[in-house]
Amino acid sequence: MCLDSELQEDTQTKGVYKHTDVQRWVRQAPMNADHESLRTASEALSHSRRPVILADTVGRSSAATDALRTLAETLNAPVVDLGTRFNFPSAHRLEATERREELLREADLVLAVDVVDLRGALQANAARHRPAGFAPSAEAKIISLSVSELLVHSWTSDYQRMQPVDLRLVGESRLALPALLDGLIVDASASDERSARAEKLAAEGLNRRAEWESRARSLAQSTAGAVPLGYLGLALRDALAGHDWVLSNNDLRGWARRLWRIEQPYQYTGSSGGAGLGYGIGASLGVGLAHQGSGRIVVNLQPDGDLLYCSSALYTAAHERLPMLMVMLNNHSYYNSQEHGLRMAEHRGRPAERAGIGTRPDGPAVDFATVARGFGIASAGPITSVEDLPRALATAIEAVASGEPYLLDVVTEAR
Repeated sequence: MCLDSELQEDTQTKGVYKHTDVQRWVRQAPMNADHESLRTASEALSHSRRPVILADTVGRSSAATDALRTLAETLNAPVVDLGTRFNFPSAHRLEATERREELLREADLVLAVDVVDLRGALQANAARHRPAGFAPSAEAKIISLSVSELLVHSWTSDYQRMQPVDLRLVGESRLALPALLDGLIVDASASDERSARAEKLAAEGLNRRAEWESRARSLAQSTAGAVPLGYLGLALRDALAGHDWVLSNNDLRGWARRLWRIEQPYQYTGSSGGAGLGYGIGASLGVGLAHQGSGRIVVNLQPDGDLLYCSSALYTAAHERLPMLMVMLNNHSYYNSQEHGLRMAEHRGRPAERAGIGTRPDGPAVDFATVARGFGIASAGPITSVEDLPRALATAIEAVASGEPYLLDVVTEAR
């Protein structure tokens, strides 16, 4: 955030700065989609038999997330949470994030709400997250609802890739979603089909969550000299039991959503949306400041390469005494680059073991616990085995609960 020189440098009058009403600077009338388009969208949703909702940045407004949940429950429509913000409770019976591609293929209508990259969200995935073509069928209708459409499709901006849709609603989701709900009409046959489908999805979802829990627990037997991400997610969830927490950065490649109950917008603040290096610690500082004094523990699941771009941010955490638990995801790699190298090696028939050249800060490995202590932050690690993890997490959480930041360096699998 930048303030102009007048706000920073002008003298105060009687101890109170002359511009105290911040709302005068930021207040604006909300924008809603036009009535006729909302009516058309509500009719399409009412008659749909296999709708799917994609949600990305709905969590910027708690009113919008509440409305999204009500709309999904009324329609019995599965929700795919794309994760740039909190959008939908992780353990809800209609939560279907990990079934995105499957559901898109069978959908007769896709409602995309505040989706930053709609074209990308509609792609099938090949190995290593490589796009593999358009997932929905040619007959599926696509409705997009977002304020960002005003920028994406105007002459003033060129942002992400354009995606043709059947209906484009330009407006704030916190206003448009309740309007869509009010406009729904009764279609008994479509409603019955959606209800039966929802029951099946809910049962399958319970089975999946049980399988994820079992798989994560089985990883406790790992002896590979690194902590599997699934087990780390499980151990961290159990260690945080009884504490109010906020996940400020990263989701352990989906394991946090699979294993944790993320139910409130404040519990997950999302991702950068652009994979900018150095985002994690900077964003977590802001989240930590916002929750300072709340009694909540801010959890920053911090990739190692990302921290190396702005390690001096650790000083701010120490100076401000932020209630932040930094768990280093230390895979000794800038793995985004290494993963791309692996994809190219597979494609070109080259040795996969050469993919990490130039992208692995492990010669020598960075001692992050020592780095943190140099900035005045209590720390421990590196933790290289699952046996040592629970006790180390308990110590770390006790320190953060007392009001101090803490860094725990955990060596993790490189994927």
